Amino acid sequence: MSFERNKTILITGASGVLGRQVTNRFLDAKWDVTGLALNRANKSHLKRCDLTNFDETNAVIREIQVDEKFSN
Repeated sequence: MSFERNKTILITGASGVLGRQVTNRFLDAKWDVTGLALNRANKSHLKRCDLTNFDETNAVIREIQVDEKFSN
């Protein structure tokens, strides 16, 4: 019996040039991707978040259950 882990990742800066490429690679690999963006959070996998706001950032991190092996 094989156990497959939930492949979930949270990417900051996902609306920027590099962030879009990283996000697309994970989407292509069938990961559950949530990208954080401040100004251009206009796609289904992007969530608006101001990383300079501790409470907002903390709430988003708690909301998204990332794969633990990538959270350290």
